Amino acid sequence: MAYPTSFKARRARRTGEISWMRKEVFVSEVFGHEVLGLLEQKDGSWDVYCGPMYIGLMSQRGAYVPRQVPIWDPEYQGRGTEE
Repeated sequence: MAYPTSFKARRARRTGEISWMRKEVFVSEVFGHEVLGLLEQKDGSWDVYCGPMYIGLMSQRGAYVPRQVPIWDPEYQGRGTEE
């Protein structure tokens, strides 16, 4: 998986963890062996992607927060629109 140069890429281990800021951060076993893309935001957090799919965010301290709206939700309009 290739990401634009504005992204940081990390390959998830079989256990679903990525190495980030000298820590192991659990994302999900579902993404084991996948290359995830991290895109820094203005507030210092990082959006986490698997290919073109937004899957959650990582705080400045490396805490992962999964996406709150199911990926298959037809009503979803993009990040920041959840109620």
